Amino acid sequence: MHNGLVLLKEAKEIDNNQTEYLLNETKKLAKILGSSILTLKGKNKF
Repeated sequence: MHNGLVLLKEAKEIDNNQTEYLLNETKKLAKILGSSILTLKGKNKF
């Protein structure tokens, strides 16, 4: 998904503020998902 957002930004289909917001939200969701997977595997130590 990240690459798709970068392509939209470069194609100027959406403005930079929207793109930056979506990229930041995507990164946050990826971190949450990654942490959840590690927790399920028992590898995430708090």
